[in-house]
Amino acid sequence: MGFYSVLTKGEQTRSLFENMIRLGKQYPLPANSKLPDNIELGLKRANQCVSNEDFSKYASDHPYDGMPLAVTGLTDTEYSKLTGWLVQGGVVSPLVAEVSRADRAYIDRWESWLNGKGARQQLVSRWLYEHLFLAHLYFEDNGADTYFFEMVRSHTPPGKDIDIIATRLPNDDPEGPLYYRLQPLKGSIIHKRHITFAFGQEQFQRTRELFEAGDWQAGLLPDYSQANQANPFATFAAIPTKARYQFMLDNAEYFVRSFIRGPVCRGQIATDVIRDQFWIFFMTQKMTCLLPIRPIVPQSLHCWRYLGATIS
Repeated sequence: MGFYSVLTKGEQTRSLFENMIRLGKQYPLPANSKLPDNIELGLKRANQCVSNEDFSKYASDHPYDGMPLAVTGLTDTEYSKLTGWLVQGGVVSPLVAEVSRADRAYIDRWESWLNGKGARQQLVSRWLYEHLFLAHLYFEDNGADTYFFEMVRSHTPPGKDIDIIATRLPNDDPEGPLYYRLQPLKGSIIHKRHITFAFGQEQFQRTRELFEAGDWQAGLLPDYSQANQANPFATFAAIPTKARYQFMLDNAEYFVRSFIRGPVCRGQIATDVIRDQFWIFFMTQKMTCLLPIRPIVPQSLHCWRYLGATIS
Protein backbone atom coordinates (compact mmCIF):
# COMPACT_ATOMS: atom_id res chain seq x y z
CA MET A 1 0.00 0.00 0.00
CA GLY A 2 3.00 2.28 -0.36
CA PHE A 3 4.21 2.19 3.26
CA TYR A 4 7.92 2.19 3.98
CA SER A 5 10.07 1.83 7.07
CA VAL A 6 11.20 4.90 9.02
CA LEU A 7 13.97 2.81 10.63
CA THR A 8 15.73 1.53 7.52
CA LYS A 9 18.75 3.52 6.31
CA GLY A 10 18.88 2.15 2.77
CA GLU A 11 21.62 3.96 0.90
CA GLN A 12 21.53 6.87 3.34
CA THR A 13 23.79 7.50 6.33
CA ARG A 14 20.88 7.72 8.75
CA SER A 15 17.31 6.44 8.89
CA LEU A 16 14.35 8.75 8.32
CA PHE A 17 13.54 8.60 12.03
CA GLU A 18 17.04 9.75 12.97
CA ASN A 19 17.06 12.43 10.27
CA MET A 20 13.79 13.88 11.58
CA ILE A 21 14.88 14.10 15.23
CA ARG A 22 18.29 15.40 14.10
CA LEU A 23 16.54 18.18 12.15
CA GLY A 24 14.53 19.08 15.24
CA LYS A 25 17.76 19.23 17.25
CA GLN A 26 19.44 21.47 14.68
CA TYR A 27 16.64 24.05 14.78
CA PRO A 28 15.36 24.10 18.35
CA LEU A 29 12.40 26.28 19.27
CA PRO A 30 12.71 28.58 22.30
CA ALA A 31 10.54 27.57 25.23
CA ASN A 32 7.39 29.55 26.08
CA SER A 33 7.43 31.59 22.90
CA LYS A 34 5.21 31.96 19.86
CA LEU A 35 5.84 29.48 17.08
CA PRO A 36 7.41 30.80 13.86
CA ASP A 37 4.88 31.64 11.17
CA ASN A 38 6.48 29.20 8.73
CA ILE A 39 5.42 26.21 10.85
CA GLU A 40 2.09 25.24 9.34
CA LEU A 41 -0.45 23.76 11.76
CA GLY A 42 -4.22 23.41 11.87
CA LEU A 43 -6.84 21.10 10.43
CA LYS A 44 -6.17 22.15 6.83
CA ARG A 45 -2.39 21.84 6.85
CA ALA A 46 -0.85 19.97 3.94
CA ASN A 47 0.43 16.72 5.46
CA GLN A 48 3.56 15.19 4.00
CA CYS A 49 5.13 11.76 4.07
CA VAL A 50 8.67 12.33 2.85
CA SER A 51 10.89 9.37 2.02
CA ASN A 52 14.44 9.12 3.33
CA GLU A 53 15.81 9.58 -0.21
CA ASP A 54 14.01 12.95 -0.49
CA PHE A 55 14.80 14.11 3.03
CA SER A 56 17.48 16.66 2.07
CA LYS A 57 14.99 18.67 0.01
CA TYR A 58 12.39 18.40 2.80
CA ALA A 59 14.90 19.70 5.37
CA SER A 60 15.83 22.60 3.09
CA ASP A 61 12.20 23.57 2.48
CA HIS A 62 11.00 22.95 6.08
CA PRO A 63 13.90 23.46 8.48
CA TYR A 64 11.58 23.93 11.49
CA ASP A 65 9.44 20.86 10.76
CA GLY A 66 11.65 18.24 12.40
CA MET A 67 10.58 15.99 15.25
CA PRO A 68 8.98 16.54 17.65
CA LEU A 69 6.91 19.01 15.63
CA ALA A 70 6.02 22.46 17.00
CA VAL A 71 7.31 21.92 20.56
CA THR A 72 10.48 22.91 22.39
CA GLY A 73 12.23 19.68 21.48
CA LEU A 74 14.24 16.81 22.92
CA THR A 75 16.73 17.24 25.74
CA ASP A 76 20.30 16.06 25.16
CA THR A 77 19.58 12.97 27.25
CA GLU A 78 16.40 12.13 25.32
CA TYR A 79 18.13 12.68 21.99
CA SER A 80 21.07 10.45 22.98
CA LYS A 81 18.72 7.71 24.16
CA LEU A 82 16.75 7.71 20.92
CA THR A 83 19.78 7.82 18.64
CA GLY A 84 21.43 5.06 20.66
CA TRP A 85 18.35 2.90 20.26
CA LEU A 86 18.31 3.58 16.51
CA VAL A 87 21.99 2.65 16.16
CA GLN A 88 21.14 -0.69 17.80
CA GLY A 89 18.54 -1.32 15.13
CA GLY A 90 15.44 0.28 16.65
CA VAL A 91 14.10 -3.09 17.76
CA VAL A 92 10.63 -3.00 19.34
CA SER A 93 9.88 -5.90 21.66
CA PRO A 94 6.27 -7.10 21.36
CA LEU A 95 4.18 -6.43 24.44
CA VAL A 96 2.52 -9.72 25.33
CA ALA A 97 0.44 -9.91 28.47
CA GLU A 98 0.31 -13.30 30.14
CA VAL A 99 -3.28 -14.24 30.81
CA SER A 100 -3.70 -15.80 34.23
CA ARG A 101 -5.77 -18.91 34.79
CA ALA A 102 -8.41 -16.87 36.61
CA ASP A 103 -8.64 -14.32 33.78
CA ARG A 104 -8.78 -17.12 31.23
CA ALA A 105 -11.78 -18.58 33.04
CA TYR A 106 -13.63 -15.26 32.69
CA ILE A 107 -12.64 -14.91 29.04
CA ASP A 108 -13.94 -18.40 28.27
CA ARG A 109 -17.17 -17.70 30.14
CA TRP A 110 -17.88 -14.42 28.34
CA GLU A 111 -16.86 -15.68 24.89
CA SER A 112 -19.00 -18.78 25.24
CA TRP A 113 -22.04 -16.67 26.12
CA LEU A 114 -21.42 -13.86 23.61
CA ASN A 115 -21.09 -16.35 20.76
CA GLY A 116 -24.10 -18.42 21.70
CA LYS A 117 -26.46 -19.58 18.98
CA GLY A 118 -29.85 -18.08 18.32
CA ALA A 119 -31.07 -14.74 16.99
CA ARG A 120 -31.71 -13.31 20.45
CA GLN A 121 -28.17 -13.92 21.63
CA GLN A 122 -26.62 -12.64 18.40
CA LEU A 123 -28.58 -9.39 18.61
CA VAL A 124 -27.73 -8.86 22.30
CA SER A 125 -24.05 -9.59 21.66
CA ARG A 126 -23.98 -7.08 18.81
CA TRP A 127 -25.63 -4.48 21.06
CA LEU A 128 -23.11 -5.10 23.83
CA TYR A 129 -20.13 -4.93 21.48
CA GLU A 130 -21.26 -1.68 19.87
CA HIS A 131 -21.60 -0.16 23.35
CA LEU A 132 -18.42 -1.59 24.89
CA PHE A 133 -15.88 -1.50 22.05
CA LEU A 134 -14.18 1.50 23.72
CA ALA A 135 -14.04 -0.17 27.15
CA HIS A 136 -10.90 -1.35 28.89
CA LEU A 137 -12.37 -4.40 30.56
CA TYR A 138 -11.10 -5.85 33.82
CA PHE A 139 -12.15 -8.73 36.04
CA GLU A 140 -12.33 -7.08 39.44
CA ASP A 141 -12.77 -10.41 41.22
CA ASN A 142 -9.19 -11.42 40.41
CA GLY A 143 -7.35 -9.18 42.85
CA ALA A 144 -4.94 -6.26 42.54
CA ASP A 145 -2.86 -7.63 39.66
CA THR A 146 -5.28 -6.33 37.08
CA TYR A 147 -4.79 -6.68 33.34
CA PHE A 148 -7.12 -4.93 30.96
CA PHE A 149 -8.85 -6.48 27.99
CA GLU A 150 -10.86 -5.29 25.02
CA MET A 151 -13.76 -6.80 23.12
CA VAL A 152 -13.08 -7.28 19.41
CA ARG A 153 -14.72 -8.90 16.42
CA SER A 154 -12.76 -11.80 14.99
CA HIS A 155 -12.92 -14.07 11.95
CA THR A 156 -11.99 -16.96 14.24
CA PRO A 157 -14.06 -18.64 16.98
CA PRO A 158 -13.08 -19.05 20.64
CA GLY A 159 -10.23 -21.48 21.10
CA LYS A 160 -8.30 -20.19 18.09
CA ASP A 161 -5.94 -17.24 17.66
CA ILE A 162 -7.81 -13.96 17.24
CA ASP A 163 -7.96 -12.66 13.67
CA ILE A 164 -9.42 -9.17 14.06
CA ILE A 165 -12.05 -7.93 11.64
CA ALA A 166 -10.47 -4.58 10.90
CA THR A 167 -13.15 -1.97 10.22
CA ARG A 168 -13.20 1.75 10.81
CA LEU A 169 -16.39 1.70 12.87
CA PRO A 170 -17.72 -0.93 15.27
CA ASN A 171 -20.94 -1.26 13.27
CA ASP A 172 -19.34 -1.55 9.83
CA ASP A 173 -20.23 -4.65 7.85
CA PRO A 174 -17.93 -7.55 8.90
CA GLU A 175 -18.55 -9.11 5.47
CA GLY A 176 -18.78 -12.63 6.76
CA PRO A 177 -19.15 -14.68 9.95
CA LEU A 178 -17.90 -13.00 13.10
CA TYR A 179 -17.10 -13.97 16.66
CA TYR A 180 -16.84 -11.72 19.70
CA ARG A 181 -13.54 -12.22 21.48
CA LEU A 182 -11.68 -10.75 24.46
CA GLN A 183 -7.99 -10.02 24.03
CA PRO A 184 -5.40 -8.46 26.37
CA LEU A 185 -4.89 -4.74 25.88
CA LYS A 186 -1.56 -4.27 24.13
CA GLY A 187 0.75 -1.26 24.24
CA SER A 188 0.86 1.69 26.60
CA ILE A 189 -2.30 2.77 28.37
CA ILE A 190 -3.13 6.43 27.65
CA HIS A 191 -5.33 8.22 30.16
CA LYS A 192 -7.49 9.83 27.45
CA ARG A 193 -8.62 6.40 26.24
CA HIS A 194 -8.49 4.53 29.54
CA ILE A 195 -12.24 4.10 30.06
CA THR A 196 -12.50 1.17 32.44
CA PHE A 197 -15.40 -1.24 32.79
CA ALA A 198 -15.80 -3.98 35.40
CA PHE A 199 -16.43 -7.30 33.65
CA GLY A 200 -16.36 -9.81 36.48
CA GLN A 201 -18.87 -12.24 37.92
CA GLU A 202 -21.33 -9.58 39.11
CA GLN A 203 -21.46 -7.95 35.68
CA PHE A 204 -21.83 -11.32 33.97
CA GLN A 205 -24.81 -12.31 36.11
CA ARG A 206 -26.45 -8.88 35.87
CA THR A 207 -26.09 -8.71 32.09
CA ARG A 208 -27.67 -12.12 31.62
CA GLU A 209 -30.43 -11.23 34.09
CA LEU A 210 -31.35 -8.11 32.08
CA PHE A 211 -31.18 -9.45 28.54
CA GLU A 212 -32.41 -12.99 29.06
CA ALA A 213 -35.56 -11.94 30.95
CA GLY A 214 -38.88 -12.43 29.24
CA ASP A 215 -39.93 -14.34 26.16
CA TRP A 216 -39.02 -11.68 23.60
CA GLN A 217 -38.12 -12.64 20.03
CA ALA A 218 -35.43 -11.12 17.83
CA GLY A 219 -37.04 -12.01 14.53
CA LEU A 220 -34.98 -11.31 11.40
CA LEU A 221 -31.57 -10.01 12.42
CA PRO A 222 -30.76 -6.49 11.12
CA ASP A 223 -28.03 -6.14 8.55
CA TYR A 224 -25.19 -3.60 8.55
CA SER A 225 -26.76 -1.22 6.06
CA GLN A 226 -26.32 2.53 6.42
CA ALA A 227 -29.89 2.84 7.70
CA ASN A 228 -29.23 0.38 10.54
CA GLN A 229 -25.86 1.98 11.32
CA ALA A 230 -27.52 5.38 11.69
CA ASN A 231 -30.46 4.34 13.85
CA PRO A 232 -29.64 2.02 16.76
CA PHE A 233 -33.12 2.55 18.19
CA ALA A 234 -34.57 0.75 15.17
CA THR A 235 -31.71 -1.73 14.80
CA PHE A 236 -32.08 -3.01 18.37
CA ALA A 237 -35.80 -2.41 18.78
CA ALA A 238 -36.44 -6.11 19.45
CA ILE A 239 -34.38 -6.01 22.67
CA PRO A 240 -36.67 -4.93 25.51
CA THR A 241 -36.31 -1.24 26.29
CA LYS A 242 -36.07 -2.00 30.01
CA ALA A 243 -32.98 -4.17 29.47
CA ARG A 244 -31.16 -1.67 27.24
CA TYR A 245 -31.74 1.38 29.38
CA GLN A 246 -31.27 -0.37 32.70
CA PHE A 247 -27.87 -1.61 31.49
CA MET A 248 -26.89 1.96 30.61
CA LEU A 249 -28.15 3.30 33.92
CA ASP A 250 -26.32 0.57 35.86
CA ASN A 251 -23.13 1.60 34.09
CA ALA A 252 -23.77 5.33 33.76
CA GLU A 253 -20.21 6.32 34.69
CA TYR A 254 -18.77 4.39 31.75
CA PHE A 255 -21.19 5.91 29.25
CA VAL A 256 -20.59 9.45 30.51
CA ARG A 257 -16.84 8.85 30.23
CA SER A 258 -17.19 7.50 26.69
CA PHE A 259 -19.13 10.61 25.73
CA ILE A 260 -16.45 12.96 27.07
CA ARG A 261 -13.28 10.95 26.47
CA GLY A 262 -14.10 8.86 23.42
CA PRO A 263 -12.77 9.51 19.90
CA VAL A 264 -13.94 12.72 18.25
CA CYS A 265 -13.71 14.25 14.79
CA ARG A 266 -12.43 17.70 15.75
CA GLY A 267 -10.40 18.14 18.90
CA GLN A 268 -10.98 21.88 19.18
CA ILE A 269 -14.75 21.45 19.30
CA ALA A 270 -14.48 18.56 21.75
CA THR A 271 -12.36 20.69 24.06
CA ASP A 272 -15.06 23.37 24.07
CA VAL A 273 -17.65 20.78 25.09
CA ILE A 274 -15.50 19.27 27.82
CA ARG A 275 -14.74 22.66 29.36
CA ASP A 276 -18.41 23.51 29.42
CA GLN A 277 -20.64 22.67 32.35
CA PHE A 278 -23.44 20.21 31.90
CA TRP A 279 -25.83 18.23 34.03
CA ILE A 280 -27.20 14.74 33.49
CA PHE A 281 -30.52 13.62 34.93
CA PHE A 282 -31.49 9.99 35.40
CA MET A 283 -35.24 9.98 35.88
CA THR A 284 -38.03 7.46 36.16
CA GLN A 285 -40.75 10.13 36.17
CA LYS A 286 -41.82 12.76 33.70
CA MET A 287 -39.33 15.64 33.37
CA THR A 288 -40.41 19.16 32.41
CA CYS A 289 -37.60 21.50 31.32
CA LEU A 290 -37.58 25.28 31.16
CA LEU A 291 -35.38 27.18 28.69
CA PRO A 292 -33.42 24.30 27.18
CA ILE A 293 -30.19 25.34 25.50
CA ARG A 294 -28.50 23.34 22.75
CA PRO A 295 -29.49 19.71 23.39
CA ILE A 296 -26.64 17.21 23.13
CA VAL A 297 -28.00 13.74 22.50
CA PRO A 298 -25.39 10.98 22.25
CA GLN A 299 -26.45 7.43 21.55
CA SER A 300 -26.29 6.24 25.14
CA LEU A 301 -27.55 9.10 27.32
CA HIS A 302 -29.59 12.25 26.95
CA CYS A 303 -27.65 15.27 28.23
CA TRP A 304 -29.03 18.79 28.37
CA ARG A 305 -27.74 22.19 29.48
CA TYR A 306 -30.29 24.44 31.20
CA LEU A 307 -30.75 27.94 32.49
CA GLY A 308 -33.29 26.36 34.76
CA ALA A 309 -35.29 23.17 35.08
CA THR A 310 -38.24 21.83 36.98
CA ILE A 311 -38.78 18.12 37.49
CA SER A 312 -42.15 16.58 38.22
